[in-house]
Amino acid sequence: MTGFEFVFGTFSVVLGLAIVEILRGFGRGIKRPGPKRIGWLSPMLGLFLLYDIATFWASAWTARAVVPVTTPAIALGMLITGLYFFAATQLWPEPEDSDGWADGNGWMLAHKRRILFSIFACNALSVAATMRFVPGSWPVASTEAWMLALYFALLLAIAFVRGTRATTLVLALAILEYAADLVMHLPA
Repeated sequence: MTGFEFVFGTFSVVLGLAIVEILRGFGRGIKRPGPKRIGWLSPMLGLFLLYDIATFWASAWTARAVVPVTTPAIALGMLITGLYFFAATQLWPEPEDSDGWADGNGWMLAHKRRILFSIFACNALSVAATMRFVPGSWPVASTEAWMLALYFALLLAIAFVRGTRATTLVLALAILEYAADLVMHLPA
C-alpha cells in the first residue's frame, strides 16, 4: 500500500460517512411517522451533493501520482472531507425536529447557505490544490474551466436567491450542469 492509498483510505471513510448521512436523512424523512412535507429542495441538494462528493473522490484518485503525502496535503484533505461531512449533516432536519420535517422546503431555505458555502469551499480548495500540484491543468480557454466558472456561479446563485421556486430553478440548473459534465466525461 502506498502512502497515498493509506491517506486516501482514511478520507474515503469520511466521504463514505457523508454519503451515509445524506441517504440516512432521506430515509428518515420518508419513514418518519406523522405530518411531513419533505419538499424538493433537500432531495435535490442531496443529489447534487452526492455527485459533488463523487467528483471530488474521482479527482483525488486521479491526482494520486502528483499529490505528495505531506502534513499540509493531509491537513487540506481533512479540511475538504470534513467540510463535505459538515454539509451532509446540515442537509436534513434532526429526527426530533417536527417543525423542520413539517416544511422541508422552508427548513432548507433557512439552512442552505451553510451547506452551499461548505461545498463552495471544498471545490475552491480542490481547484487551488489542483492548480498547485498539476501546473497547466486549468487553461482559461478550456471547456472545463468555463464549466467550473459556471459551477461556482450556480453555487453562489443557489445560496443567495430567495424563495422556493427560484432556489429550485437554480438548483435544477446546477444538476443539469453536472449531468452535462457527466455526459462529457463518459468513456468513448
